[in-house]
Amino acid sequence: MRHLPFTLTLAALALLTVAGCGGSKDVVTVDGEAITMEEFNQYIATKRSVRIVASNGQVGDANVSETLGFQALQEMATQKIVMHMAADEGLQPSESEVEAEIKFKTALNPNYLTGLKGMGFTMGQIRNDVAYQLCEERLLTRGIDVKMDEVDRLIADNPDQFMEPATVDLYQILALTTDRKDQVDKALATGEQFKSVAQKFNQDAGGERLQLQSAALQEPLKSLITATAVGAMTDWINVGNGVKKFYIEGRTEAKPMNMTKERREYLRRQLALSYGRQANDLTKKIVDRLRSSKVVVSDDEGVLKDMWDKFEDRLEKTMGTPPGSTGADTETPADTETPDGG
Repeated sequence: MRHLPFTLTLAALALLTVAGCGGSKDVVTVDGEAITMEEFNQYIATKRSVRIVASNGQVGDANVSETLGFQALQEMATQKIVMHMAADEGLQPSESEVEAEIKFKTALNPNYLTGLKGMGFTMGQIRNDVAYQLCEERLLTRGIDVKMDEVDRLIADNPDQFMEPATVDLYQILALTTDRKDQVDKALATGEQFKSVAQKFNQDAGGERLQLQSAALQEPLKSLITATAVGAMTDWINVGNGVKKFYIEGRTEAKPMNMTKERREYLRRQLALSYGRQANDLTKKIVDRLRSSKVVVSDDEGVLKDMWDKFEDRLEKTMGTPPGSTGADTETPADTETPDGG
Protein backbone atom coordinates (compact mmCIF):
# COMPACT_ATOMS: atom_id res chain seq x y z
CA MET A 1 0.00 0.00 0.00
CA ARG A 2 1.36 3.38 -0.95
CA HIS A 3 2.32 5.94 1.67
CA LEU A 4 0.40 9.20 1.87
CA PRO A 5 2.71 11.87 3.28
CA PHE A 6 1.20 14.97 4.83
CA THR A 7 2.33 17.33 7.54
CA LEU A 8 0.18 18.62 10.39
CA THR A 9 1.34 21.53 12.53
CA LEU A 10 -0.06 23.25 15.56
CA ALA A 11 -1.23 26.19 13.44
CA ALA A 12 -3.71 23.87 11.71
CA LEU A 13 -5.21 22.81 15.02
CA ALA A 14 -6.56 26.19 16.13
CA LEU A 15 -10.03 25.89 14.65
CA LEU A 16 -10.94 29.44 15.58
CA THR A 17 -7.87 31.04 14.03
CA VAL A 18 -8.70 33.70 11.46
CA ALA A 19 -7.35 32.69 8.05
CA GLY A 20 -4.28 34.63 7.05
CA CYS A 21 -3.40 35.86 10.54
CA GLY A 22 0.23 35.65 11.56
CA GLY A 23 1.34 34.07 14.81
CA SER A 24 2.05 37.44 16.41
CA LYS A 25 -1.39 38.96 15.79
CA ASP A 26 -3.26 39.98 18.92
CA VAL A 27 -6.53 38.13 19.50
CA VAL A 28 -7.70 40.33 22.35
CA THR A 29 -6.37 42.88 24.81
CA VAL A 30 -7.31 42.92 28.49
CA ASP A 31 -6.76 46.29 30.18
CA GLY A 32 -4.24 47.04 27.47
CA GLU A 33 -2.35 43.72 27.78
CA ALA A 34 -2.43 41.60 24.63
CA ILE A 35 -3.13 37.90 24.18
CA THR A 36 -1.41 36.94 20.96
CA MET A 37 -2.57 34.41 18.39
CA GLU A 38 0.44 32.26 19.27
CA GLU A 39 -0.59 32.21 22.94
CA PHE A 40 -4.17 31.48 21.99
CA ASN A 41 -3.18 28.59 19.72
CA GLN A 42 -0.94 27.11 22.40
CA TYR A 43 -3.69 27.36 25.00
CA ILE A 44 -6.21 25.62 22.73
CA ALA A 45 -3.71 22.90 21.86
CA THR A 46 -2.99 22.03 25.50
CA LYS A 47 -6.42 22.63 27.04
CA ARG A 48 -7.42 19.75 29.32
CA SER A 49 -11.09 20.52 30.01
CA VAL A 50 -14.19 21.44 28.04
CA ARG A 51 -17.47 23.15 28.92
CA ILE A 52 -20.50 20.92 28.40
CA VAL A 53 -24.28 21.27 28.55
CA ALA A 54 -25.99 18.36 30.31
CA SER A 55 -29.39 17.00 29.28
CA ASN A 56 -31.01 19.03 32.07
CA GLY A 57 -29.58 22.25 30.67
CA GLN A 58 -26.93 22.65 33.37
CA VAL A 59 -23.53 23.92 32.20
CA GLY A 60 -20.38 22.43 33.69
CA ASP A 61 -16.78 21.48 33.01
CA ALA A 62 -15.47 18.03 32.09
CA ASN A 63 -11.88 16.83 31.90
CA VAL A 64 -10.62 15.36 28.62
CA SER A 65 -8.53 12.22 28.35
CA GLU A 66 -5.99 13.93 26.08
CA THR A 67 -5.31 17.57 25.30
CA LEU A 68 -7.63 19.20 22.81
CA GLY A 69 -4.67 19.86 20.53
CA PHE A 70 -3.76 16.18 20.33
CA GLN A 71 -7.38 15.14 19.92
CA ALA A 72 -7.60 17.58 17.00
CA LEU A 73 -4.39 16.17 15.54
CA GLN A 74 -5.74 12.61 15.72
CA GLU A 75 -9.12 13.56 14.28
CA MET A 76 -7.70 15.60 11.42
CA ALA A 77 -5.24 12.85 10.51
CA THR A 78 -8.01 10.25 10.57
CA GLN A 79 -10.23 12.43 8.40
CA LYS A 80 -7.42 12.75 5.84
CA ILE A 81 -7.05 8.96 5.85
CA VAL A 82 -10.80 8.42 5.29
CA MET A 83 -10.87 10.93 2.45
CA HIS A 84 -7.82 9.34 0.82
CA MET A 85 -9.46 5.92 1.08
CA ALA A 86 -12.62 7.25 -0.56
CA ALA A 87 -10.61 8.87 -3.35
CA ASP A 88 -8.81 5.57 -4.02
CA GLU A 89 -12.19 3.87 -4.41
CA GLY A 90 -13.66 6.60 -6.61
CA LEU A 91 -16.08 7.63 -3.85
CA GLN A 92 -14.87 11.16 -3.15
CA PRO A 93 -17.74 13.66 -3.55
CA SER A 94 -17.58 16.46 -6.09
CA GLU A 95 -18.03 20.11 -5.15
CA SER A 96 -21.59 20.05 -6.48
CA GLU A 97 -22.37 16.96 -4.38
CA VAL A 98 -21.03 18.69 -1.28
CA GLU A 99 -23.22 21.73 -1.97
CA ALA A 100 -26.23 19.47 -2.52
CA GLU A 101 -25.54 17.79 0.83
CA ILE A 102 -25.41 21.16 2.58
CA LYS A 103 -28.81 22.00 1.08
CA PHE A 104 -30.09 18.62 2.26
CA LYS A 105 -28.88 19.26 5.81
CA THR A 106 -30.42 22.73 5.75
CA ALA A 107 -33.75 21.23 4.68
CA LEU A 108 -33.53 18.92 7.68
CA ASN A 109 -32.57 21.77 9.98
CA PRO A 110 -33.07 25.37 8.79
CA ASN A 111 -30.62 26.55 11.49
CA TYR A 112 -27.84 24.24 10.26
CA LEU A 113 -25.60 26.91 8.72
CA THR A 114 -26.64 29.69 11.07
CA GLY A 115 -25.76 27.60 14.10
CA LEU A 116 -22.35 26.59 12.77
CA LYS A 117 -21.43 30.09 11.62
CA GLY A 118 -22.52 31.41 14.99
CA MET A 119 -19.90 29.14 16.58
CA GLY A 120 -17.20 30.52 14.30
CA PHE A 121 -17.07 27.88 11.58
CA THR A 122 -16.28 29.11 8.08
CA MET A 123 -17.96 27.79 4.94
CA GLY A 124 -14.63 26.21 4.05
CA GLN A 125 -14.63 24.22 7.28
CA ILE A 126 -18.26 23.24 6.82
CA ARG A 127 -17.71 22.07 3.23
CA ASN A 128 -14.63 20.10 4.27
CA ASP A 129 -16.50 18.37 7.07
CA VAL A 130 -19.46 17.55 4.83
CA ALA A 131 -17.07 16.06 2.27
CA TYR A 132 -15.49 13.95 5.01
CA GLN A 133 -18.89 12.73 6.23
CA LEU A 134 -19.89 11.77 2.70
CA CYS A 135 -16.62 9.87 2.23
CA GLU A 136 -17.17 7.93 5.45
CA GLU A 137 -20.81 7.21 4.59
CA ARG A 138 -19.96 6.01 1.08
CA LEU A 139 -17.19 3.74 2.36
CA LEU A 140 -19.61 2.20 4.86
CA THR A 141 -22.62 1.82 2.56
CA ARG A 142 -20.97 0.77 -0.69
CA GLY A 143 -23.00 -2.09 -2.16
CA ILE A 144 -25.92 -1.59 0.26
CA ASP A 145 -29.30 -0.62 -1.21
CA VAL A 146 -32.15 0.35 1.10
CA LYS A 147 -35.49 0.99 -0.59
CA MET A 148 -37.92 3.67 0.57
CA ASP A 149 -40.54 0.94 1.12
CA GLU A 150 -38.46 -0.28 4.07
CA VAL A 151 -38.42 3.25 5.50
CA ASP A 152 -42.21 3.53 5.23
CA ARG A 153 -42.68 0.18 6.98
CA LEU A 154 -40.33 1.23 9.77
CA ILE A 155 -42.28 4.45 10.34
CA ALA A 156 -45.64 2.66 10.28
CA ASP A 157 -44.49 -0.08 12.67
CA ASN A 158 -42.84 2.28 15.18
CA PRO A 159 -44.97 5.43 15.48
CA ASP A 160 -43.68 6.23 18.98
CA GLN A 161 -40.16 6.62 17.63
CA PHE A 162 -41.23 9.34 15.23
CA MET A 163 -42.68 11.87 17.64
CA GLU A 164 -41.51 15.41 18.24
CA PRO A 165 -40.90 15.50 22.01
CA ALA A 166 -42.73 17.75 24.42
CA THR A 167 -40.64 20.81 25.24
CA VAL A 168 -40.62 23.71 27.64
CA ASP A 169 -39.30 27.17 26.75
CA LEU A 170 -37.97 29.12 29.70
CA TYR A 171 -35.72 31.87 30.91
CA GLN A 172 -33.29 31.29 33.74
CA ILE A 173 -31.30 33.33 36.22
CA LEU A 174 -28.32 31.81 37.98
CA ALA A 175 -27.12 33.72 41.04
CA LEU A 176 -23.72 32.68 42.35
CA THR A 177 -23.73 34.94 45.42
CA THR A 178 -26.24 36.15 47.98
CA ASP A 179 -25.72 39.71 46.77
CA ARG A 180 -26.60 38.76 43.21
CA LYS A 181 -29.70 36.89 44.40
CA ASP A 182 -30.79 39.97 46.37
CA GLN A 183 -30.29 42.16 43.28
CA VAL A 184 -32.53 39.84 41.27
CA ASP A 185 -35.23 39.75 43.93
CA LYS A 186 -35.19 43.54 44.25
CA ALA A 187 -35.50 44.04 40.48
CA LEU A 188 -38.36 41.54 40.20
CA ALA A 189 -40.14 43.12 43.18
CA THR A 190 -40.25 46.47 41.38
CA GLY A 191 -42.19 44.84 38.53
CA GLU A 192 -39.32 44.57 36.05
CA GLN A 193 -39.91 41.79 33.52
CA PHE A 194 -38.12 38.50 34.19
CA LYS A 195 -36.53 38.48 30.72
CA SER A 196 -34.98 41.89 31.30
CA VAL A 197 -33.72 40.91 34.75
CA ALA A 198 -32.25 37.71 33.32
CA GLN A 199 -30.34 39.66 30.66
CA LYS A 200 -28.83 41.86 33.36
CA PHE A 201 -28.09 39.43 36.18
CA ASN A 202 -27.95 35.83 34.91
CA GLN A 203 -24.53 34.26 35.63
CA ASP A 204 -25.01 31.02 33.69
CA ALA A 205 -22.56 30.86 30.78
CA GLY A 206 -25.14 28.91 28.79
CA GLY A 207 -27.30 32.01 28.46
CA GLU A 208 -30.62 33.06 29.87
CA ARG A 209 -32.96 31.38 27.36
CA LEU A 210 -33.39 27.62 27.10
CA GLN A 211 -35.60 25.06 25.40
CA LEU A 212 -35.57 21.73 27.21
CA GLN A 213 -37.22 18.42 26.43
CA SER A 214 -39.77 17.74 29.15
CA ALA A 215 -38.86 14.06 29.36
CA ALA A 216 -35.21 14.93 29.99
CA LEU A 217 -35.90 17.05 33.07
CA GLN A 218 -34.59 15.56 36.30
CA GLU A 219 -35.74 16.02 39.87
CA PRO A 220 -36.09 18.37 41.62
CA LEU A 221 -36.15 20.61 38.53
CA LYS A 222 -38.81 18.45 36.87
CA SER A 223 -41.34 18.93 39.67
CA LEU A 224 -40.56 22.63 39.92
CA ILE A 225 -41.06 23.25 36.18
CA THR A 226 -44.14 21.02 35.93
CA ALA A 227 -45.87 22.80 38.81
CA THR A 228 -45.29 26.29 37.38
CA ALA A 229 -47.81 27.75 34.94
CA VAL A 230 -46.88 29.36 31.64
CA GLY A 231 -46.21 33.04 32.27
CA ALA A 232 -45.16 32.46 35.88
CA MET A 233 -41.80 32.19 37.60
CA THR A 234 -40.53 29.49 39.92
CA ASP A 235 -39.08 29.83 43.40
CA TRP A 236 -35.32 29.70 43.79
CA ILE A 237 -33.80 26.25 43.57
CA ASN A 238 -30.36 25.20 44.79
CA VAL A 239 -27.87 24.15 42.12
CA GLY A 240 -24.29 23.03 42.49
CA ASN A 241 -22.70 26.47 42.58
CA GLY A 242 -25.55 28.79 43.47
CA VAL A 243 -29.32 29.20 43.10
CA LYS A 244 -31.57 29.42 40.06
CA LYS A 245 -34.96 30.85 39.25
CA PHE A 246 -36.93 30.17 36.05
CA TYR A 247 -39.69 31.86 34.05
CA ILE A 248 -41.90 29.56 31.97
CA GLU A 249 -42.24 31.10 28.50
CA GLY A 250 -44.26 28.30 26.91
CA ARG A 251 -44.80 24.58 26.45
CA THR A 252 -45.35 22.33 23.46
CA GLU A 253 -46.94 18.89 23.61
CA ALA A 254 -45.50 15.84 21.94
CA LYS A 255 -46.82 15.32 18.40
CA PRO A 256 -46.13 13.08 15.40
CA MET A 257 -43.13 14.22 13.42
CA ASN A 258 -43.79 15.56 9.94
CA MET A 259 -41.92 12.99 7.87
CA THR A 260 -40.87 15.16 4.94
CA LYS A 261 -39.12 13.66 1.95
CA GLU A 262 -35.80 14.86 3.41
CA ARG A 263 -36.46 13.17 6.74
CA ARG A 264 -37.47 9.95 5.00
CA GLU A 265 -34.31 10.10 2.89
CA TYR A 266 -32.27 10.79 6.03
CA LEU A 267 -33.81 7.72 7.67
CA ARG A 268 -33.11 5.61 4.58
CA ARG A 269 -29.45 6.62 4.74
CA GLN A 270 -29.30 5.88 8.46
CA LEU A 271 -30.63 2.38 7.83
CA ALA A 272 -27.99 1.89 5.15
CA LEU A 273 -25.31 3.08 7.58
CA SER A 274 -26.57 0.65 10.21
CA TYR A 275 -26.33 -2.24 7.76
CA GLY A 276 -22.96 -0.98 6.57
CA ARG A 277 -21.46 -0.99 10.04
CA GLN A 278 -22.50 -4.61 10.41
CA ALA A 279 -21.14 -5.63 7.02
CA ASN A 280 -17.98 -3.50 6.76
CA ASP A 281 -15.26 -3.22 9.40
CA LEU A 282 -14.28 0.31 8.46
CA THR A 283 -12.56 0.82 11.82
CA LYS A 284 -10.03 -1.89 11.05
CA LYS A 285 -9.44 -0.55 7.56
CA ILE A 286 -8.79 2.96 8.91
CA VAL A 287 -6.39 1.66 11.57
CA ASP A 288 -4.55 -0.39 8.95
CA ARG A 289 -4.31 2.65 6.70
CA LEU A 290 -3.04 4.80 9.56
CA ARG A 291 -0.35 2.21 10.22
CA SER A 292 0.80 2.18 6.62
CA SER A 293 0.55 5.93 6.02
CA LYS A 294 3.41 8.33 6.60
CA VAL A 295 2.18 10.93 9.06
CA VAL A 296 4.81 13.60 9.71
CA VAL A 297 4.27 15.93 12.65
CA SER A 298 6.48 19.01 12.39
CA ASP A 299 9.68 18.95 14.45
CA ASP A 300 8.67 22.43 15.62
CA GLU A 301 5.80 20.85 17.55
CA GLY A 302 7.85 18.73 19.94
CA VAL A 303 5.10 17.87 22.42
CA LEU A 304 2.61 16.88 19.73
CA LYS A 305 5.30 14.93 17.91
CA ASP A 306 6.07 12.92 21.06
CA MET A 307 2.35 12.28 21.60
CA TRP A 308 1.95 11.10 18.02
CA ASP A 309 4.95 8.77 18.30
CA LYS A 310 3.38 7.17 21.37
CA PHE A 311 0.06 6.95 19.56
CA GLU A 312 1.70 5.15 16.64
CA ASP A 313 3.27 2.72 19.10
CA ARG A 314 -0.20 1.96 20.45
CA LEU A 315 -1.48 1.43 16.92
CA GLU A 316 1.12 -1.26 16.44
CA LYS A 317 -0.06 -3.05 19.56
CA THR A 318 -3.82 -2.70 19.41
CA MET A 319 -6.75 -2.51 17.02
CA GLY A 320 -8.57 0.23 18.92
CA THR A 321 -11.15 2.59 17.47
CA PRO A 322 -9.46 5.18 15.27
CA PRO A 323 -9.54 8.72 16.61
CA GLY A 324 -12.15 11.08 15.21
CA SER A 325 -14.24 8.27 13.71
CA THR A 326 -17.63 8.46 15.40
CA GLY A 327 -19.66 7.11 12.53
CA ALA A 328 -20.96 9.12 9.63
CA ASP A 329 -23.57 11.78 10.30
CA THR A 330 -25.76 10.40 13.09
CA GLU A 331 -27.60 13.52 14.22
CA THR A 332 -31.37 13.65 14.33
CA PRO A 333 -33.07 15.93 11.81
CA ALA A 334 -33.70 18.60 14.45
CA ASP A 335 -30.13 18.79 15.70
CA THR A 336 -27.58 21.43 14.90
CA GLU A 337 -24.57 19.56 13.65
CA THR A 338 -21.02 20.54 14.62
CA PRO A 339 -18.16 19.61 12.29
CA ASP A 340 -15.68 17.10 13.63
CA GLY A 341 -12.81 19.18 12.44
CA GLY A 342 -11.57 21.75 10.02
